[in-house]
Amino acid sequence: MARFIINIALHSAGQPDYKKLQQEMKKEAFSSTKKIAEKDNGYLLQIAEFSCTGHFTIKEITDAACRAAKNTGKEFSFTVIKDKHPANHLPASKHAVA
Repeated sequence: MARFIINIALHSAGQPDYKKLQQEMKKEAFSSTKKIAEKDNGYLLQIAEFSCTGHFTIKEITDAACRAAKNTGKEFSFTVIKDKHPANHLPASKHAVA
């Protein structure tokens, strides 16, 4: 089972657009993890982050994210990260050996 992290940036979008994106991603079975706001040359860039765990292919995840983002009516950019071993990424203190 793999964990996927999806970051989506909607172009020329506001808070209502990101709320719509969150609703659409939920329909596709993604969980919202956080929204990142960054300044770039005086412009506020917003990126929404979602996750999903299961036996999916990258294509299935990509298709689902595209469907959700397209339903906002905005142009968008996104990245998908596949973590094949999510249980192996524990905080350093959990790896300590007595």
